[in-house]
Amino acid sequence: MQLFEIIGNIGKDAEYKKNQQGGEFVTFTVAVTKVIRNRETGETTKKTTWIECSRNGRQNVDQYLKAGVKVFCRGEAKARAYKNQQGDPIGTLGMRVSEIELLGKPSEKMDDAPF
Repeated sequence: MQLFEIIGNIGKDAEYKKNQQGGEFVTFTVAVTKVIRNRETGETTKKTTWIECSRNGRQNVDQYLKAGVKVFCRGEAKARAYKNQQGDPIGTLGMRVSEIELLGKPSEKMDDAPF
């Protein structure tokens, strides 16, 4: 297994889903933003990469994985390519999460998170 680690902010509240075999999993997206500074002009730009995350099982983590919360995730990377309805090639980056650590949101206490 390759190891993939990210730190970013959750883009939208986590959702529980079921696969075809009836197993449950939670999905959420994490935005990882990088600030790039142009050495010549001093201008800075931000580049955000969205990572589609999933974790097997139902651990009742949806109450903690809310939009805007900063998280650390570790797991296995997965890339996917497809063509959209217009026929344009699209690529996505995702991960099968094995470990989640809440890095906090100033307005909420999360010491009792179950993971």
